[in-house]
Amino acid sequence: MPTEWYLMKRPLFNSGYESDEFQNFAQDSFEEILESFIAKDIEIYEKSLSVEPVVTRAIVQNVTGDVYNNSYQRQLLCRIGTLRMGQYIKIDGRYWIVATLPDNNQMYEKAILWQCKFSIRFVSPITGDVVEYPVYSVNSTQYGSGETQRSYMKIGTSQQLTYIPFNEETIMLECGARFLIDKNKKAPTAYRLTQVDTSSYSCGEDDGLLQWTLVESQRDEKTDNVELMVADYYGVSDFSVPDPPELGYSITMIPDGKKPQVTFGEELLVSVEFFKDGEKTDPFPLEISITDGTEYGLLKDIESEQFVVRALNNRDFIGQEITVTAHNDDFGVSESLILSVKGWY
Repeated sequence: MPTEWYLMKRPLFNSGYESDEFQNFAQDSFEEILESFIAKDIEIYEKSLSVEPVVTRAIVQNVTGDVYNNSYQRQLLCRIGTLRMGQYIKIDGRYWIVATLPDNNQMYEKAILWQCKFSIRFVSPITGDVVEYPVYSVNSTQYGSGETQRSYMKIGTSQQLTYIPFNEETIMLECGARFLIDKNKKAPTAYRLTQVDTSSYSCGEDDGLLQWTLVESQRDEKTDNVELMVADYYGVSDFSVPDPPELGYSITMIPDGKKPQVTFGEELLVSVEFFKDGEKTDPFPLEISITDGTEYGLLKDIESEQFVVRALNNRDFIGQEITVTAHNDDFGVSESLILSVKGWY
């Protein structure tokens, strides 16, 4: 038996604007329900845990049967204008993702949530800090044995479809990025990003999810930090831009993404900044060339303020280095940038 009752006043529709009056009454009734024991407090994060959450009230409904897959889904009812696809919702200490385009019936807004099963950690391509993102993931290995027969070895082929909110940070992660995903924190399994689907779960320009295909990879003791659960942690931190000298002319060369590496078979944009006596100044002529590693890469699209380095398409070149030097003898300027050739495997 219910322990509390709520008496709602019935509206009197006699103004000629019955539709508007009923709408106002319906929204007021929903507000009353939000303040009852039926609703609960939730925290809403705008697609990243690095932002301050908004605390509000909502009704959490289990609209599907509690079988294994469906038990990770919930429907959320809240005030109109609250939800966006790709948000994080924290309910009772657990994180959920808004997985569908929100809809409303002019009384309340609703959307389907997916429960985040675990979190991934990686070095931010923007700040260089270690960031954490809860994700929803589905094992897509299906009925395979998890092994592929080779003449010389057997390798794991576990595969995950992983969903992560789209934002300016996650969209910069490309094929080849690696993550440590495992409850075993002593010897976790590494996964490699092999496909990025930016359209299937998108919603306008700013909202939506990214669907990643993650395939089991080999853990690298030299680059993977098991304690932090971050793959490729050592040697791939943000590019450190040197401070310009206080006097005279100088330049800095900044690789796209601020990581001094280029993937084999692909191109990397490098920007050039010009300084005089420590202050930014107008560009001046530079001679730019590969002074070491011409067998691993080449230059193209050379302009006054940027150029492109292309790593040649040969997997044997992974781990090699390409040194690009820019100089102007009249201004007494010479600067070198060392790029490592990165692979997908």
